[in-house]
Amino acid sequence: MGARGPAPKSPEQLAARSKTAADKAHIRIVTSEVVPAPDLPAFMPGGKIDEDTGEIGRTEWPEQTLTWWKCWTEDPLTDDYRNSDWLDLLDCALIHGRLWNGDDKAAGELRLRMSRHGATKDDRARLRITYATADLTEKRAGTPASAPSRPSAKERRGGLRSVPQTADDLAPF
Repeated sequence: MGARGPAPKSPEQLAARSKTAADKAHIRIVTSEVVPAPDLPAFMPGGKIDEDTGEIGRTEWPEQTLTWWKCWTEDPLTDDYRNSDWLDLLDCALIHGRLWNGDDKAAGELRLRMSRHGATKDDRARLRITYATADLTEKRAGTPASAPSRPSAKERRGGLRSVPQTADDLAPF
């Protein structure tokens, strides 16, 4: 008779467990309206303060940042952005502007913040984001792509058959 061992682990403690209906019930689904991309402010905030008037100086946005912002507002990744997402991207625009105005210390912060938006191929892989192309979509749907398909191995070698070997065939010459 075998000895009694420890009690089995609960399903929540197992390393390789599949999601059950109870686990999926904890997912929170929120409805939200898509918000269009805001315009960049007329000037970059954070310019130098004029000692005589006490007014904050105006810094023009670098041309690279204006181009960067336009690319992000037209990117399919931002199609479902809400206000909080756009506010974070506005903060990234300010950091991007600082970088292009010569503040090299802004590069690390920009990289960290932009990784949340899927800025690079590696970021998109980590976030499990894939750009779908027409050919990829058709392939996954099981419909043939517009390009002509290559004949199968069976079609290319249709006349070949295996021939059973006899003991005489295996004898040395």
